[in-house]
Amino acid sequence: MIIVEGPDGGGKTVLAKSLSAVTGWDIGGKVVDSDTKPMTDLRVWTENNLDRGYHPGIYDRHRLISEPIYSTVIPDRKIDEDFWNPDWLASAMYRFHLISPFVILCMPPGEEVAKNVFGDDKNSVVAPHIARLYRAYFHYGLIHSEVNVHWWNYTAHGEADFNNLLSRILTHSHQRMEPRDRHSLDQLASAVRQAHHR
Repeated sequence: MIIVEGPDGGGKTVLAKSLSAVTGWDIGGKVVDSDTKPMTDLRVWTENNLDRGYHPGIYDRHRLISEPIYSTVIPDRKIDEDFWNPDWLASAMYRFHLISPFVILCMPPGEEVAKNVFGDDKNSVVAPHIARLYRAYFHYGLIHSEVNVHWWNYTAHGEADFNNLLSRILTHSHQRMEPRDRHSLDQLASAVRQAHHR
């Protein structure tokens, strides 16, 4: 279970597609639109996701990470009240930590993120707040040591770094993958071997 997180303009989507192409793991569908409005019931989505345990999936954001950040930073955003219910959120976060997903935090330099966001119509809602979003993700990555957070900067990491990232994902997933999904682990192991023999 790979989660690609970070501010808009950080290279998440490109990295998620690259990981999917190599591993064969599907990328989860979007649940929030470019205006940051939910497209589905986020509590139901979160609970269904947690029920799956550690599984062969790639997520371009996970609501338990991004929802608290965006709900705090973006003004006048419709907030899913369940994410402000301490009992539900504490229980969901506890389950999330037990699953121990592999979280990649896409954090190129702040000026690179701003350059990618400004002038892009799809990012018109977040652009005025991108500096605060960047800082919020930076602090998340530093504070949440209980989650396996791996920092990624597409401006500094090349093919060798990507192959090493695949190896770390394999090692992490090997200890956590559900028995029913072992075929996906074999697929990932094959992809890692091929990547290192190129």
